[in-house]
Amino acid sequence: MLVRVLIVDDEPLARARLQRLVLNIDDVEVVGLARNAREAIEMNDALSPNLIFMDIQMPGMNGLDATAEILAKDKCAEGMPTPAIVFCTAHDSYAIKAFELNASAYILKPSSASDVANAIAQASQLSQLQLAALQQQESYSRPTLSIKRNGAIEKISIDAIDYFRAEGKYVVAGMSDGDEVFIDYTLKDLEVRFSDAFQRVHRSVIVNHHHAVKLLRNADGTTIVELLPTGKRFTVSRRLLSEVKNVFFS
Repeated sequence: MLVRVLIVDDEPLARARLQRLVLNIDDVEVVGLARNAREAIEMNDALSPNLIFMDIQMPGMNGLDATAEILAKDKCAEGMPTPAIVFCTAHDSYAIKAFELNASAYILKPSSASDVANAIAQASQLSQLQLAALQQQESYSRPTLSIKRNGAIEKISIDAIDYFRAEGKYVVAGMSDGDEVFIDYTLKDLEVRFSDAFQRVHRSVIVNHHHAVKLLRNADGTTIVELLPTGKRFTVSRRLLSEVKNVFFS
């Protein structure tokens, strides 16, 4: 089967080098070269590649957010193939996030010819039937989030998380047991990935709407959302109030 590859990287030399490595492999063609994440999303829609080599650190939207949007869009589009994703980056610190997005491979720059060939071979091992089976299995399982806590990496069900809130440059996950853990994600990434369960109530807070039990009106006119089982409360911004009400009363 011919593998149709889309290469995404904001650096021209990196794009050209990866293209040369890919074209040396039999039964592979490069269908597009994207300079940023937005172009990657548009080219994926237009070209339907089987495999995307995705850089992570790019100006504007990063490769992780672009991948989450591509995969979410493909799952929602009937008949749209889901591309395999190979992250190609100079940093190893994104590996956990990458594999949470079901990355086929994660290779470090500067990548060698064998790195690229192995990544393509690994991605190609998943037949369309296997991919369909994996997607069906995922649809029946609850989403999880990998976090670092007590010196270990834990995979936590989102059902055990009440909220995510921004605290300076960091994001805190509020657990249903009352614990709070700093995590290495952005609110935007979390909002996109867990849109079925989490609703933004404030610029700096998204909450698990399955845990939201009360909307309260303060004397000063502000609205508060209360979560169970912790009883944690957050102010709802006026701009988002109608969206929150729609979710709350749906």
